[in-house]
Amino acid sequence: MEPLSFTFTLFNWKCQYRSEAWHVLGYVPDLEMKSSAYKTKQRLGLMGKGHPCRNYHSCLERIVMSLKQNQGKHEAIKEWICIGDYVSYRRCFFPVALMIGDSQSQDKMCGRYLAYANIPRLCRACDVTPEESDNPDHKCNFLSMTDINDMCLGALQLYKPAQYGIGIDLNEFTPLEIKEAQQEAHENLQLMSQHMHINAFHDVWLGSNTCGLLESLPHDMMHAFLHGVLMYVIEVIMSPLNPTEKFQLDAIVDDIMIPLRSSLRKDYPRCSFTHGITNLTLLTADERCGVAFVLVLVAISKPGSDMLYKASKRIENALKRGQKLNVEVNDAYIGIDLVGDDGETEEEIVIAESLCEPTKMLYMLELMLAFHAWYKTGHPFCLKTKTDKRNMLDAIRTMMKEILENAPRNDKNGWKLQKFHDMLHIVRDIENYGSPNNVDAAPNENNLIDFAKRPGKRAHKKEKFLYHK
Repeated sequence: MEPLSFTFTLFNWKCQYRSEAWHVLGYVPDLEMKSSAYKTKQRLGLMGKGHPCRNYHSCLERIVMSLKQNQGKHEAIKEWICIGDYVSYRRCFFPVALMIGDSQSQDKMCGRYLAYANIPRLCRACDVTPEESDNPDHKCNFLSMTDINDMCLGALQLYKPAQYGIGIDLNEFTPLEIKEAQQEAHENLQLMSQHMHINAFHDVWLGSNTCGLLESLPHDMMHAFLHGVLMYVIEVIMSPLNPTEKFQLDAIVDDIMIPLRSSLRKDYPRCSFTHGITNLTLLTADERCGVAFVLVLVAISKPGSDMLYKASKRIENALKRGQKLNVEVNDAYIGIDLVGDDGETEEEIVIAESLCEPTKMLYMLELMLAFHAWYKTGHPFCLKTKTDKRNMLDAIRTMMKEILENAPRNDKNGWKLQKFHDMLHIVRDIENYGSPNNVDAAPNENNLIDFAKRPGKRAHKKEKFLYHK
């Protein structure tokens, strides 16, 4: 189940971290819990390709129906309102300000393909292509959801004129003309990476929003930066280290952090790692920021700087010899196979070729930590003039260029990622919604325990009963 909950912008972000500040509108069942044969049959033909998306928005349409009827735009909603020391009888309006979620849930809300490679349009907010997504100097062309809704409606009218085609009579056209029009409409939507659907939020009042739903889906920094860009940078730094270097790194971190006793530790990123800093599995968002902070401390220390410098030299020689980057070597830089207790050779997957040069790594991580501290505690943000916006965007682009230069990713899509490109949209989101804390998805992630996991344990796991309810 996927809960759809809401709260009021009158509450500050500290209040929004409490589940009592949220109310659940409804639940969307997992419509993909079918066999592969059923899903393949369901998605045959041009009309069948967007079938799961249309089912998803049909469920959302039912859930947000009560919200549409109680926004106060068409029918007046009048209540007694407390304003300071006075009480007044006023008309109330409830426009939807924004919708918070991770990248996948927001892509589903706007009907975009749930694919992040080999598609014409990578980002839901603009028309960037995968080839341009790693360009820090890219100028985004933001899209309007109204135009996309018109394209989807025009395509659906060619298939179901009785339901969507008001004033359209397909009998005036030959079957060949209708088929060609359907193919053209499908290709136009494919160029936009959009499913053919009627969006459940197309008639929800979004206030003075100019781009429709797409502007109401701000980018969440917890998923885009901490669980995205920063996570990949740390993997790039750690992956070329061999077991001996990782052991030395863990020892250096223990020497730095264990003797530390300070009442100000709570003001810094979380720096306690039970299984060692080189174990990157099951880390939370705050812990990933703590890993970056500790790596900075290691890079500025004498033992850590020496270890990283030796590692960079070993990796440079391994690249010249064509060896694996994360294997043990002897004094002649010849690789040594490690054999485990079971007699099998241990192998690790090299994620990228990073030279771990301490000075460059230090500058890159300092920029990323400064960026994290800025968007977490930098309010109020100065965006009064175009120069302020340009300076803010230039600083973000500088950080992105340092990441591209000092943390190259050679696996999969490299840095041609949606989360990497989302960094360029932060200034626009701050201008619209203020501090990124206002659109932080962490409260919703925590509320899933009360809103989805516990009710899910008590619910009947029978499909007919679930759909009936």
